[in-house]
Amino acid sequence: MPAARRVPNPCSRPEQADQILVRLRNNTTSSFRVGLIGAALALVWIGVQLYINRDVVVPSSTFVTTFANSDRAIDVLLARGDGQAFAQLARDPFLNDPEPWRNVGIEEMAYRAQRPVGFYVMWLLSFGNPDWVETAAIATTVLGCGVLTTGTAMVLRQRGLSPLLALTSLLVPGVLAAFPVLMPDPLALGLAVVGFALWQHEAAHQRAAVGLFCLAVLTRETMILFPFALGLIELVTNRRIRWGLALPALSYLAWWMAVRLTLGLDLSGSGATSQRVAWPGQAVFHSTESWAVTTDWLILTATVALVLYAVIWHHQDPLTWVVVCGFVLGTVMGTDVWTGWANWTRALSPLHFGALIVLLTAIRSDAGPRSSVDRASVS
Repeated sequence: MPAARRVPNPCSRPEQADQILVRLRNNTTSSFRVGLIGAALALVWIGVQLYINRDVVVPSSTFVTTFANSDRAIDVLLARGDGQAFAQLARDPFLNDPEPWRNVGIEEMAYRAQRPVGFYVMWLLSFGNPDWVETAAIATTVLGCGVLTTGTAMVLRQRGLSPLLALTSLLVPGVLAAFPVLMPDPLALGLAVVGFALWQHEAAHQRAAVGLFCLAVLTRETMILFPFALGLIELVTNRRIRWGLALPALSYLAWWMAVRLTLGLDLSGSGATSQRVAWPGQAVFHSTESWAVTTDWLILTATVALVLYAVIWHHQDPLTWVVVCGFVLGTVMGTDVWTGWANWTRALSPLHFGALIVLLTAIRSDAGPRSSVDRASVS
């Protein structure tokens, strides 16, 4: 007697929902494993840097006096970049002590405090103990690299690419400039990328994506490029305004006002912020005249070439919109940002990340048939 054949129920929505959840869980698990590898690589590189700088002494010219003349290798790394600013803010998360900022002024303190997520994560990981902040800075940087590679793996899986390629996100110039000096920039980009992946995956995850965009923008304000680009896509292609994508900008504005009022500053935005904004094209042209490092010119040339490539041949990719928005942002950045590649690439890390993924997608497409990814293109 033949076995009874099971007739599938086309109206079985719970089964479909379960399949979606299982698929998302599997994808997340695989991406998380790649994230662990990314975090491990970052930890190894930081360890190498600590070993190399074990006999170096921090100069007295640091803009945060807390770390001046220190002979600790970890302080050497912090003092080489803006990591010292966030480490100091983690020691003083309620902005009660402007004294360590006397070399640069309270405006610089306010400018760095406009990015609270990074130093509050350090503060939490140090359990509020100032002596543990430097170690917490390492943990925050490693966490950021892990989140970044996890989010990149999620984006790549949506495009039918190997999640292991996510490790290339650690080679984004802004990330390369940030994590050896223990800055929270990789965490900012990672939060934005995970948010982008969730927004692209299912409509049900878009609220979580907006929350991650808010955290990303409060870690580094230039991460606003992701929700801004997605909002433009919705406006141009679907003729609708997604008001939720305005929440990251509103949350940043609210925190910016709170910081300035806490420090007794006016809301004109003058000082440190105004020095980092200029008329379109003005600052970049003036700054390039003083560039003596070949790296700056190579990265700038590659950036322009990638922008043109993405716009001409992959204009339907949503990440191309991020690339273009990043390019526009670059034209209005001030001379303080364009002083060297380690500064301006951190501000434009969304641009370079988007270009990297567009390029990887194109290479995979040319190599063979690609999985259909409906949400990876703009119709």
